[in-house]
Amino acid sequence: MGYKEELASLVERTEKKRTDSSGENRKKKKSFSVNGKTLFLFLLLFSAAVWCFFTFWNGKSEEDLIREQFVAVAELLSKEKKEGVIVAAANMQKLGGYFAPVTHIGIEELSWMNGDLDREAVIRNAFRGKSMFERLKIDFSIHECGVRGNDATVLFTVTISGTLRNGGKTREVRDLEGGLNKENGKWLFRSLRINELIKK
Repeated sequence: MGYKEELASLVERTEKKRTDSSGENRKKKKSFSVNGKTLFLFLLLFSAAVWCFFTFWNGKSEEDLIREQFVAVAELLSKEKKEGVIVAAANMQKLGGYFAPVTHIGIEELSWMNGDLDREAVIRNAFRGKSMFERLKIDFSIHECGVRGNDATVLFTVTISGTLRNGGKTREVRDLEGGLNKENGKWLFRSLRINELIKK
């Protein structure tokens, strides 16, 4: 084979290697592209599933959610130590968020709390009552909780114990019936009635 033939053969082999290498690179890129799309789709579906789980199902029943509302209200009404005006006002504003726009309250012993109260009135009355105490502890004990759609009726006992600003001690046990409505996924108090008062 002459010089020209060898050169031509060498060029042909080089071109063939380039062609083969180019084909392999295209296959790799295509494979990577497919794998990348599959991974992206998997991550997207997984994220959607996680979001749906935490948004629409958190493993809690409606009764559990209602009980959490009672716990939150008790914490806001209680006073373990002296509160400044700013802290007390902020807590009462939070308290208003647990009540419906209008709440019916029936308390025979406290005429100034009877009637249909809007949130601002609930906040004012709660602030007024809490300010009478140096220390205050509120405990709720739920006996029955009936849920029908977006309405709930709860029979419970509240224990109010604390130290008044004048140094006097008090402890009262009240049996109540509460009505709640579910609005925008949150249970709100719409009525509170006192059935019985037991002083100990």
